[in-house]
Amino acid sequence: MNLAKKLVSVAAGVALVAGMGAVAATPATAKNKAKSTGASVLSLPPDLVETLAAAGVTLGVSGAAKASINGSTGYTEVRFPRAPKPKTDGVIPHSGDLTITSANTGVTLKFAKPWITFATSPDSEGAVLEGVVTGIPEWMAPFDGLNGQRLGSFEIADWAGEWKMGKVRKVGKNFKRIDTFTGGGTVSVRDQDVANIFNTALFGPGQSVLQPGQAIGTIQTELKNEVICKTKKACK
Repeated sequence: MNLAKKLVSVAAGVALVAGMGAVAATPATAKNKAKSTGASVLSLPPDLVETLAAAGVTLGVSGAAKASINGSTGYTEVRFPRAPKPKTDGVIPHSGDLTITSANTGVTLKFAKPWITFATSPDSEGAVLEGVVTGIPEWMAPFDGLNGQRLGSFEIADWAGEWKMGKVRKVGKNFKRIDTFTGGGTVSVRDQDVANIFNTALFGPGQSVLQPGQAIGTIQTELKNEVICKTKKACK
């Protein structure tokens, strides 16, 4: 497949991911108000981070994202807070950016405002971790045309998530219910096109450090939805 066809393939994949849906939040109605908080944590194993560093590739964060080293596991953990928008079924939006800088090529890729997108139907499996990608250089044309687009870069094949509805409690003159969501799975390079983009930009033309389907870590999502209602019935 030539580069032009790969560009079309990747763009089509982005459109497909954007159309997927599932219940990602407890919706507010005219009778109640909902406030959602939480985050997703991307955990990268030490061997991957060390391999990247040895190849002159370093990771960073910007915006609301935070990075730290887990003292127990040694994993690099990148925390992306949940973003308030879009409020769309099947999308868990986040704020913050992951940056990947190469000393070899001088390229810094940014994977910004990541979404976890998954499907609504009961028999659907898996999810996609997508983000707005920038920093693809002109010498990688036509892939540089993807700059600023939301790209489904990583697959979460074993994604599993579930909302649990809390008990309704009276608070002052109102009623409150706190729902919680937990989900997660293994994160892997989505396909050959994505592998080609990252390999070329970070390691140079013809390199194949990252392979399609290669696991790069895990992601864990924990959300809290606080619903405030005028009546107890409205909170159920």
